[in-house]
Amino acid sequence: MRFILAAVVLGSCSLVVAQDAYRLRPFAGPSTRGDGGPAVESLLDGPQSMAVDAAGNVYIAEIHTGVIRRVKAEDGVIERVVGTGLLRDGAEGRAAQLTDLISPSAIAIDSKGSIFFGDSGACRVRQILPDNTVRNIAGTGRCSGLGGGFGFGRDRLALDTDLGKVSGISFDRSGRLIFSEEDTHQVRRVDTDGYVRTIVGVGSAGFSGDTFEAVFAQLNSPSGVAFDGSGNLFIADGRNCRVRRVDTAGIITTAAGTGTCVARATSFTGGTPTRTAIGRLAGIAYDAKSNAFYVASPGQARLLRLDLNTARISGILGNGTLGVPDFTKAATAIVANEPWGVAVTAGGKVLAAASTSFQVYQVQDGSASLFAGKWPGIDAPLRPAGTCTAPDGALLIIDAGTERILRRDADTGAITLIAGAQYPTGFTGGDNAPATQAQIAQPKRLFCAANGDVYLTHGSQVRVINAAGIIRTVRSSVDDPDGILIDSEGRLLFSEAGSHRVLRYDFSSRTTTVLAGTGLADFSGDGGAATDAKLDTPGDLAFDSKGNLLIADRGNRRVRLLNFSTGKIESIIGSTREYSYIDITGELANDIGLNLITGLAADGQGNIYVSDGARLLLVPPSGRVTVVAGYAGEDDAGTASYRVGPLNGIDGLSLDSVGRIYASARQDGAVLLVELR
Repeated sequence: MRFILAAVVLGSCSLVVAQDAYRLRPFAGPSTRGDGGPAVESLLDGPQSMAVDAAGNVYIAEIHTGVIRRVKAEDGVIERVVGTGLLRDGAEGRAAQLTDLISPSAIAIDSKGSIFFGDSGACRVRQILPDNTVRNIAGTGRCSGLGGGFGFGRDRLALDTDLGKVSGISFDRSGRLIFSEEDTHQVRRVDTDGYVRTIVGVGSAGFSGDTFEAVFAQLNSPSGVAFDGSGNLFIADGRNCRVRRVDTAGIITTAAGTGTCVARATSFTGGTPTRTAIGRLAGIAYDAKSNAFYVASPGQARLLRLDLNTARISGILGNGTLGVPDFTKAATAIVANEPWGVAVTAGGKVLAAASTSFQVYQVQDGSASLFAGKWPGIDAPLRPAGTCTAPDGALLIIDAGTERILRRDADTGAITLIAGAQYPTGFTGGDNAPATQAQIAQPKRLFCAANGDVYLTHGSQVRVINAAGIIRTVRSSVDDPDGILIDSEGRLLFSEAGSHRVLRYDFSSRTTTVLAGTGLADFSGDGGAATDAKLDTPGDLAFDSKGNLLIADRGNRRVRLLNFSTGKIESIIGSTREYSYIDITGELANDIGLNLITGLAADGQGNIYVSDGARLLLVPPSGRVTVVAGYAGEDDAGTASYRVGPLNGIDGLSLDSVGRIYASARQDGAVLLVELR
């Protein structure tokens, strides 16, 4: 196969793209994110946290796209300032726009104008230096599941300390960095000696400690942190549904909330803060001019105001329901959905990021309006996942971002909605009703049956949409279903990632049979009965050209084959080797090192296609691997090589009747068509 190399230089890093017999082109999308245009016309995917600089520019951290964007004060134009959109833990020292992030979740600006942010996916705190490069401030890149991080609470240098998911950032009056960790239930500080120390929380979830030293208190999923004008620390104690206050002597008390967590409701009466029940909390911001805190409560679909002068708490945005906001109404009468991040501008505007509705609202003088983001249309998927080809040639696409199923017509290219109402107007689960009125929760994979039925995973369920567009549930209480198939006898095959098994369900007899896995996560069993073998988080399934079952054994980084005639299992792609940073083209499939398998498909000629996130591999009957597209390798200087071009976060592969490959590039917001030139 002939390759043509082309060198490209991007800032401080370079890449080499090899052109070969295949080509990539967008098939559905890409959705433009709106950079360079008005913020109100942009697509925001998971706006989580915000900060405002001295010039009035607003920074928005997007947890799902791995970027931080800036809305310029002078013209309202939005632009990407940090992150590439490729979700991974990028090395420090590179330009901010060329540094990969996983899920930026918290952002703050110190008194000198430096930008600090938490990457919850990488469990780090990072800083943008004056030369626009990124520096690690705290965290090793290993995520701690225990309070106190690595070393069980011992003080360690910031870069030697394992952190949890950073969910809030602020600075005390001495300029020291303060951050909360949602999953370790603590608030910590980077001291001037470079050590990280816990200042609030014992590291276990709960509620205790009021009127005592904060280091001995219990928090439950703390999120936003902020200081008042006197240097007291206020914490949005998320699942305790309280605002906690730590005074300058280190004593903790409850500043708002009763401990009773209220849910969404059209009625909310404010009052004395510690006598008023509030919902689950997220972001918090202090307004020095009014001596008040603004607190986002996604649990009750409202933005709250805690006035320190009058000792009153009230709602300022949201009516306690979900839907599409009508900005002609007063701020407290409109839908605010689930506000997460909050910030205050110098002009007194309060900004609320509604993460699940892709927008940022602004509130001032009792009125609300749109500041950034728009409801995603169906013209292209926001975060595409699994696909399948219908009998008429149309491509069906999961949009995991908006939890909808889309259909791209084979002839016209027009995209229509076939399942999932526009968030959040689906009023029921939707069984035995039109699929376009149903709520679709956490869809991952589709299968298009020959009779026109469409099967899909939905949370812990498998559902089917018939040719008339009616949806119903066919399997419930499935432990994290992922891959799904229908075999030649009309039986349902599905993987349970949570219980590490592959099962088959017979609709006629209503019986379930375990095909592979023991229910325990491990690797074993090659050459023996598949039911005695151990799998680890199995995902995608496919039939090979001989009718054998292919299983993406994701945790073991292998593709395994179940031979139905013998009942035995074997590994055919992947090995114990580490992920390779050199080109693996030409190597034997069962000798290569894979990353997490995110896509699996097979054709009738014996070819198997595998994606492990950033590359697409072809394994023909010869067993020798070809990198078809995406990441091919990297040299010691950091120069990355790509076949055809980069692939950003593939999440699902499928083939049509003529062998064309559809790759869901979730980070690009596009389904890519991979075909011969």
